[in-house]
Amino acid sequence: DMFKWKLEGVSAGDIADRLTTAGILTPMDYKRSQGMRYSTSFRVKEESVWDAQMVLRILKNPVYIGVLEQGRVTTPSYRVKRLVNKPREEWAVVENCHEAIIDRYDFESVQKVLALDTRTSVSGKAVIRATGDIIVDGFVSGGRIEAGNNVILRSGVNAADQGSIQAGNRIMGKFFERARLTAGSDIEGNYFLDCMVYSEGKVTAKGGKSRIMGGEMTASAGVEAGIIGNYGSAVTAVTVANLYELTEQLQDIKEQQKKVSSEQEKLEEGREKLEKLIGEGAVSDQRIYQKILQAAAIKQNEWAMLEQRMEQLKTVKKNAMQANVKALKELRPGTSVTINGVTRKITEASPGMTLTEEVLLGKKK
Repeated sequence: DMFKWKLEGVSAGDIADRLTTAGILTPMDYKRSQGMRYSTSFRVKEESVWDAQMVLRILKNPVYIGVLEQGRVTTPSYRVKRLVNKPREEWAVVENCHEAIIDRYDFESVQKVLALDTRTSVSGKAVIRATGDIIVDGFVSGGRIEAGNNVILRSGVNAADQGSIQAGNRIMGKFFERARLTAGSDIEGNYFLDCMVYSEGKVTAKGGKSRIMGGEMTASAGVEAGIIGNYGSAVTAVTVANLYELTEQLQDIKEQQKKVSSEQEKLEEGREKLEKLIGEGAVSDQRIYQKILQAAAIKQNEWAMLEQRMEQLKTVKKNAMQANVKALKELRPGTSVTINGVTRKITEASPGMTLTEEVLLGKKK
């Protein structure tokens, strides 16, 4: 009924109210009713009640159409053990793991509905996720926005260091103030003020205000704005053409591929031995065999995702080799510019200019 109601236009909050009124157990209470040991620090009542976030988690979970998703987190490199969320396109996804209980067409239709315009403002601890585009008509003052493809903001962002936006592809908006932005491609806006930005493409500030002031900005393919920096005490740090970091990431993927390849070989050996035992009649229960096949499928997907990421990073690295920092009107003092590991701190205002690695090294003017 949840998917049916959503396709009829019922909000997640109203769906939650309907489920609570009907006496439907929440996922947590259902597990407890089945004798499972399950607890959470968020539980404050003897019986939990449905809320919009519970509903959205179910509506977005592809397990209901027989799809298993794994590998959602990773470490930045083989040296750093801190876990970070991986982009959705890098997850290990296995189709047809079990019988679907929701029609695929209905599930995909619901995902399209969820990816439609967010017509209200985004604030506080709100979390908005979609596998495709996310389009926000309202003002963003907090929360978390995560899109598998583009994030399009018809207004702007003033997140007061409380909000973050992550896109598998591009981020576009009117303005960005005190926000954290991460994109797999370009980021565009009229101006950026005290933002933390990471882009595997190019960051461009355009329009009448066209400026980047304060904050830290890393963009593999370059940065362009009318004005970069300010005359106050806040430093504007701009980093482009991070070739060393990209090379490390490519090396990290090679290390991961070696690990996956080794695991695939072990699974293949186990499959062959088990098939032999089954053929000889020594083993009749095939559940272990099915688990091996499932694990092998997961590893195959991991390999495919690593190959895809490898090709993406090769393109990013190629674009980074031509990257520059371009201030069309003025480059202001106090700005720190780093290009491919070479850093220069601007000490005096300069009219419109383009900085490259050669310029920073003094080989070109």
